[in-house]
Amino acid sequence: MRYFIAYILTLTLLVCCKRQQINEFDINPVVINQDGANKENLKSPDQFITLLYADLYSTTIPYAELKKLQRLLESFGNKNVIIERIAQNMLNDPLAQIPADTILTAAADVFISESYKLFFTRNASEAEVWYIRELIKNNPELTVKEIYYAFITSEEYKYY
Repeated sequence: MRYFIAYILTLTLLVCCKRQQINEFDINPVVINQDGANKENLKSPDQFITLLYADLYSTTIPYAELKKLQRLLESFGNKNVIIERIAQNMLNDPLAQIPADTILTAAADVFISESYKLFFTRNASEAEVWYIRELIKNNPELTVKEIYYAFITSEEYKYY
């Protein structure tokens, strides 16, 4: 009788239990980073001024001008305030190569893409282009200088 019960139990287990199929896929993890998004090195004030001048004037900064701005930075405690003032002065300089405000309505996408390449040395993502395009569309009084100022004073521009 014991053998009969063991036989029935074994038969029941074999019939009732089904093998569970597990689907496993060997996929290598992929890290996706946007070009230039991992900038870790803070620009020194000299690097910031030199690169800003090159970005706005498309030429290297004259030595006398660099020395004048270096003295200005050394004479003031809060470097960020002085750097923002320098940026404002360069943007207001008639010699700076700043596009006309009409480009914002005529070719906003081109302006946005070129600005990202100029200031961040990378391509803008679709979300970034959309955001700035909407900002321009919803604020018709916005100027190229104001957008450039936003790029220049952003955290990403401070790093390389």
